[in-house]
Amino acid sequence: MLTAHGLAHILTACAALAFAPAAWGHASLVGSEPVDRAVVAQPPATIKLIFNEPVSPLTLRLVGPDGLSIELKDTAAADHALTIAIPVSLPRGTHLLSWRVISADGHPVGGALVFSVVEPSAEPPMRPQFAADRRLLIAIWLGKIALYFGLLAGVGGVFYAMWIANAPLQQRVRKTISVVLQCGIAAAIVSIGVQGVDVMNLPLSELRQTQLWAKGFATSFGASAGIAAATMALALAALHAKSRRRLLAALALIGVGTAFAASGHAASATPQLLTRPAVFLHGVAAAFWVGALIPLVAAMSDAQRRIEELTRFSRAIPVFVAGLVASGLCLSIIQLGTLDAIWTTGYGLVLLGKLAAVTLLLALGAWNRTALTRRIAGGNAVAARRLAASIKLELAIVVVILGLVAGWRFTPPPRAAQAAAASPIQVHIHTDRAMADVRFEPMRAGSRIVTVALWDGSFAPLPAKEVTLVLARPHAGIEPLRAAATHVGDSSWRIEGLTVPMSGRWRVRVEILIDDFEKLSIDDDADFPN
Repeated sequence: MLTAHGLAHILTACAALAFAPAAWGHASLVGSEPVDRAVVAQPPATIKLIFNEPVSPLTLRLVGPDGLSIELKDTAAADHALTIAIPVSLPRGTHLLSWRVISADGHPVGGALVFSVVEPSAEPPMRPQFAADRRLLIAIWLGKIALYFGLLAGVGGVFYAMWIANAPLQQRVRKTISVVLQCGIAAAIVSIGVQGVDVMNLPLSELRQTQLWAKGFATSFGASAGIAAATMALALAALHAKSRRRLLAALALIGVGTAFAASGHAASATPQLLTRPAVFLHGVAAAFWVGALIPLVAAMSDAQRRIEELTRFSRAIPVFVAGLVASGLCLSIIQLGTLDAIWTTGYGLVLLGKLAAVTLLLALGAWNRTALTRRIAGGNAVAARRLAASIKLELAIVVVILGLVAGWRFTPPPRAAQAAAASPIQVHIHTDRAMADVRFEPMRAGSRIVTVALWDGSFAPLPAKEVTLVLARPHAGIEPLRAAATHVGDSSWRIEGLTVPMSGRWRVRVEILIDDFEKLSIDDDADFPN
């Protein structure tokens, strides 16, 4: 049997995987106007940030060459882009836009965009750091586990009491479920404040600030946590009500699915006409199954009620398990995108862990139903004790599963990374004599179309006889890749079918033959995603 010590080790491993260094947000910046590190001839009136999914702005601050900063509030969101109006004419030098946004799944992400007007400053502004407080990450993770357990075991337990149990629950079982619900409500409320702290990229010690709670509640997760708290309060009312208890319990079970479907990366994935109902069904089915475990353990000690309750539960559970498996399979396919994402991404590894635990849970459930339930129906008291022990093991496995699921908060789904990888990569290379905007546009089969736009140091088109693009990654033991560009008009050049053999940081060099006697070479780094 899984001991408390062993369970603690498993949860610690879950936490280590969840908090491993990674991008914690699920939205990614895939482009901007001007591009990062660009040098522009005129101060821009607007800045455009392009993401792989819709976002809403949280904080936008522009730092000038003199170190002074202004907060930008005039924004417009359309599709996946955020257009930010600049209220003043920007002076010559390097400017830094520090941005923090929140995606539709309720997860905040931040970054910085650097660009220069006319020429770079001698000392450009420092890029801000967005490393999250580790205590905050642990608080988010633990809060989600408590919230999930309150919804599944608490609300599901009340539903079992009203619809499956053939007699009122024992007092200690009622008290246990009541405590689970109260802890879940507290976790939901506290999680709203913790979400606000995360949204504003502050340490956990700032949780007492009132405005942070308002920030957290304004997000999609805040709405989800609010629904969850109301759902658990409704279940508590059903537990102690004198009438209409079955109706209240049924409404609470519906509330579980609604709370899960209100936010999260699975619910916000497209097509939402499929994903949100799938998340709803997944939550309801899980609550029915998990909620039955605590009352069933207690029922095994009562010879008069255990046979009837086991029979009724055994008749209903296959329908809910089928819904759980079908919805989980659907959501996994959408989130993974490709099969190899299971073993090549953090999200996929967490999913593998969850699948292993769920498989063990299904195996235990099948053994309980086919072997022990029949023997219990025949009056075998030993089988009843074994079933109680098996159900306790199921509860321990459920906690492990919830720890893994909570870890997804810090692990972007592969579909998000794939969307980012399918976006163009832009590099601005700048020197006093020449500038180049290099754009890598994805094609089929991993190849790319590359366009190169050339200017001289005065922002005039730079004429050239030949242009060659060189990609180098010497530390990886790869020989430089050279590709000759074709002139397509004015100062624009083009390469078709360029293949970058591996992801990571590459040195991008543009060799420009001005005439038979002059050749320029300019270079910079670019990151190529998986």
